[in-house]
Amino acid sequence: MGDRKSDFAGGFVLGVTLGSAIGAVLGATLVPKLLERSPRRDRKRLRDRSDNLLDPPDDSTDEIAEARDTEADIARARQSLEDKISQLNTAIEDTRSRLADADRAPAPSANGSNPSNR
Repeated sequence: MGDRKSDFAGGFVLGVTLGSAIGAVLGATLVPKLLERSPRRDRKRLRDRSDNLLDPPDDSTDEIAEARDTEADIARARQSLEDKISQLNTAIEDTRSRLADADRAPAPSANGSNPSNR
């Protein structure tokens, strides 16, 4: 029963740590992009798009280039997140193996003698 409690506590701490790390990465990548958008620029875009609805459709090279830039940004962010997740998974596996090795090793007694030597 004691092992389950320590497994739960370890899992909880690990989950909180991973959640915090992933949240920090997402926040660090998305917040600057959201802050650089200004309401004035958004209103201008909306006005331009509504004007474009009345005009016949044409392929604007600026809009295509902007869409490609956005897709490239998304791809870079996705790759960065996948790299971070891979690093975190490696760290988790390393920690699990260390904990498993520590559980297998005999614990030293309080008086410093090894019980297997008796």
